[in-house]
Amino acid sequence: MKLTYFYNVNWYIDGNYLTTTGPSTNSMELSLTETTIMNAVGPGFMIRCGVLVSVLKESQKTDEVPGEEFFAGVKIEERTIHLPKGGSGEIVLKTTIPVACQYLERLPIHDQCQLTLEMGKMKIPECTGYVQGTTDCSNFLTSLTANGIFEPAEIRFPIVTLDINYNDNSVFDIDLRFGAHTSALWHNYVLPSVRVIVEDTEQHKSKWCYSHIDPHMKTTDGRYYEQQRNAGVYMMYINTEYDIEVQQKTKLCNNDRATCACGVAVRAGKDVFMINRCGSIHYIDFVHCGEGGILDVLEINSEKYRVLTPIGTRIEIRLYGGSYKGTMNIDIYMAPKDFNSIEGLCGTFDNDVNNEFLGSNGQQLPNANVFAESWRMDSGTQNTVLKEKNLFINPDRSLQSWKERNHLYCFCQNRAAKCSPSQYYTCLFSNNITPLKCHVSQGYRMKRETDTHMKELRRLFDLMNSVDPPTHYLYKRQAEAQNITAEDAHEACTGLINGSLAVQRYSDLSTSENSEQVINNCAYDVEVGGTLVWANAHVESYNDLVKNMIDLQPEYAANNTERINVFMANTCPSNCTGNGNCTLVDTSEEGVCVCDTFYHGADCSIDERNPLIIDDIETGGECDTAERSDDCQCFAIRSGAILRSIRCTVKTFKIFINGEEELVSEYRSNGSYEDIFTGACCSDLNKYDVDAFAVKYEVSASNDGISYGNIKTVFVFDSTCQSTAYDGNTNGTVVLNTTSGCFIENTCYFDGEISQMNTCLGCNASVNATGWSEAPCTTTTTNPTTTVEPMTSTEESTTTYAEPTTNTAEPTTNTAEPTKFTAEPTKTTAELSTTTAEHNINSLIAVAAGVPSAIIFALVVLIAFAVYFAKRRVQLKRSKDKCFSNRT
Repeated sequence: MKLTYFYNVNWYIDGNYLTTTGPSTNSMELSLTETTIMNAVGPGFMIRCGVLVSVLKESQKTDEVPGEEFFAGVKIEERTIHLPKGGSGEIVLKTTIPVACQYLERLPIHDQCQLTLEMGKMKIPECTGYVQGTTDCSNFLTSLTANGIFEPAEIRFPIVTLDINYNDNSVFDIDLRFGAHTSALWHNYVLPSVRVIVEDTEQHKSKWCYSHIDPHMKTTDGRYYEQQRNAGVYMMYINTEYDIEVQQKTKLCNNDRATCACGVAVRAGKDVFMINRCGSIHYIDFVHCGEGGILDVLEINSEKYRVLTPIGTRIEIRLYGGSYKGTMNIDIYMAPKDFNSIEGLCGTFDNDVNNEFLGSNGQQLPNANVFAESWRMDSGTQNTVLKEKNLFINPDRSLQSWKERNHLYCFCQNRAAKCSPSQYYTCLFSNNITPLKCHVSQGYRMKRETDTHMKELRRLFDLMNSVDPPTHYLYKRQAEAQNITAEDAHEACTGLINGSLAVQRYSDLSTSENSEQVINNCAYDVEVGGTLVWANAHVESYNDLVKNMIDLQPEYAANNTERINVFMANTCPSNCTGNGNCTLVDTSEEGVCVCDTFYHGADCSIDERNPLIIDDIETGGECDTAERSDDCQCFAIRSGAILRSIRCTVKTFKIFINGEEELVSEYRSNGSYEDIFTGACCSDLNKYDVDAFAVKYEVSASNDGISYGNIKTVFVFDSTCQSTAYDGNTNGTVVLNTTSGCFIENTCYFDGEISQMNTCLGCNASVNATGWSEAPCTTTTTNPTTTVEPMTSTEESTTTYAEPTTNTAEPTTNTAEPTKFTAEPTKTTAELSTTTAEHNINSLIAVAAGVPSAIIFALVVLIAFAVYFAKRRVQLKRSKDKCFSNRT
């Protein structure tokens, strides 16, 4: 006979006795229930049991046999994670017990039985180094349902460092918690925090590469070389891990005896920011903004810009004017995520100075010339892959979005994730010009407007790639080069460099630069250029290094306030050119020039009394209303030195169809300032106000409202039936283009377009380009349902005209129209109401087949007036939209 034993089970949680189940022979009665646990502890505890056995229910029991201890809850694999600076890792969690769920069978279980595990702090520190997730801040656990089988689940939270400066914090505690749930045991359960220790090897500190003056190059690991052999476009830096690029363009300079950097383009994802001073215009703007602005561009002053990439690399760009004729310095300060990940003219950044000349073919190259040429990107290269990536030549380059290949930074706040491609998501920079410049974002413009932008961009690219200098250069007196010997140049540069504040008193902040190398570079430029002004640029470079080291070390700055103030107050750009005094201003990161009367600019080199010479005007002076969504009333202008005080004079001329002109208005007003090279001028009248065949504007500008420069002309026309024409002296006008359309009642119509008011009339430019011509009539019969529901009826049309292509002109005009009103939906309403009116007019004419002819004639006249005034209202409504907001 088989004996039946009774069991008692003692339960212990975290080493403490909790309760006893039994005696019983039923295993279910010996189990520990969730209710019992809830009264004592939440999930995440060590549990064990001890078993006692007896023959009878109340008889003598055996000694307790202890069981193994078991963790019940969600187990964190590593409570402390060591993460390299610039690196990534994971927080890994595993469930050891099922999550029970109370659910209603009539509702989807999936919606009721999910447990959300959340990561992050309730409040993220603003613009500081930190650790963030790279995906959503939440992961879902599916609860165990009736008859379900428990399978342990593993949850992973990828994390990455945010690298803002050299003094970023290194220890962080990451909170983990569950959200709301039907189980009281798991509801809002808080897990132990995970400590993340960021281990900074400091290998990125004081590591930067540069291109200075003409250009003297330095790799990230400290190898100096010259890149003066061939002007062109080069890949200066590319992070192969994150696909971030910095391209440099050079041109002949220094009396054509050297090459200088004149352009820089920075790309991350589908964002491309460019400063270009290589051609006949100067340009500061986003070429592409497909990401909506993940490059943060900070205007330090009108001659100095800082570009921050999503991973923390900073690109410092200093513009030189005057005798330097459009040159620039480009300094790239490495981020931790750049280590072992970069190529190009900046070298490899692996702390080995001996392997810096890694060519684009992946091979170490023997000398600087071969190395630099391997990274050439223009027509002079045989590398088709690099050539296709040239951002200075190809505005239509296909770009890959950031999130297609890179992680995001997800900031967890108030239990919600805000993910961004940029680690600067929480930073507020008062001098950030990205929101202003990045105004052609993907998804915010209709195709037609995007096409207009690209057409203007291609025109600007042609100007930037022109060999002709900007017009404003022709008005400047150029200093003659002197004959300076190599010995004299070296002596002068030695005195200036070694005597500078950066070298004499702040060498602790500039130890990564070689002063002897800078002196040699300076001496070369002074000798070749024949002027000592080139030496000042090298002093400025040294000063900029110290300023960046201060900015990257906020702890040092906080502990050395007086010392830093002395430096900043004595290192203004070009010592204010002798036209002002250097001082400290609370709102500026650096010393600021307080200029003397009449002088302006970061270095007080701009005299407001000099006439403002316009190098280029938007659209090149031909504004086609058939292509643009605005009213061609405001225009961007480009020059060499535009101040915020810019004033504009715009003369408006009415052009008659016979070519005669009449001055309608002379309007003086404040212009709009965008940057030192870009402004805008507007007329007080647009084409519809003038109500003429075409309009001509003559635009001039001034920095002081008195001294105006050259005049740029803009013709406003409609290419549907008009075109521009120029004589041998480049004097232009607008003429009727009888090959494309007709000009009737101050409106252009396509050739073959049928009149809206009389379907028996049409535009036949070969017969009469200024009036309606007879056309085969189109009659319309209306389905009887029209009288019941006129707005939803379908019309059955029979056409007596055998040529179907004639009717295709009408839909083409209507299709293009709505794209003009993307920015302002209210305009679309006006346009649609006009179209609806015309549709109803045609229906009325068709219905009136049995009405006496005299009444029909009167009706047609009234309808004609109604259509005319409806169109006029649309035209007037368009005219209120200023075009500068739609500028390229």
